[in-house]
Amino acid sequence: MSQGILFNNTLIKVLSLSALLALSACNSEKGKEHVGQWSLDAKQSELHFSSTKNGDITEKHQFRNFDAAVGAEGNFSLSIDLTSVDTGIEIRDERMQKHLFMTDKTPKATITGKITSKDLPAKSKTKTMNAELDLAGNTTAIEAEVTLTRINAETIKVETAKPIVLSAENLGLKAGVDKLQDIAGLNSISDEVPVTFSFTMKKQ
Repeated sequence: MSQGILFNNTLIKVLSLSALLALSACNSEKGKEHVGQWSLDAKQSELHFSSTKNGDITEKHQFRNFDAAVGAEGNFSLSIDLTSVDTGIEIRDERMQKHLFMTDKTPKATITGKITSKDLPAKSKTKTMNAELDLAGNTTAIEAEVTLTRINAETIKVETAKPIVLSAENLGLKAGVDKLQDIAGLNSISDEVPVTFSFTMKKQ
């Protein structure tokens, strides 16, 4: 066989292999979900929770520092700085950090999950989303009914359609709640903790 024929056969094999690799990469990309990258506009976002003491006294609190992001393939994460808890009473903030959230060991809480391009609204939609909460070393599945509203091509607002009610006992925080109740001399602190948020997300 001549060198020319050998060269041509080798060239054909190389080109064929390159074509197969390119096709494989293309198919792999088609199989991925692309929702674009989004980040939190912290100045236009809020994260609140409520507590009820002595049966009927409900107070609203907040976290001042948190960050959220959505990756190109739809993986989202929310990181909450637990040391930024703000109840309006400094000594209560310190007690929550120490006895409830144990921020010396776990200074942050995280919520992770996944969205698809179908979740991004043309105008507005309300849907139930599933996520995983990691708080003070305990992990639990949560379900949130949220409303997503498109403000413009680059901005989406994500808000709780109704409060997300978390259980201190299910989160492994009952001992901390009991400690706070004892220190404050209260008759009771409710196990149920409603959480609400309003996040403004900007496309990157």
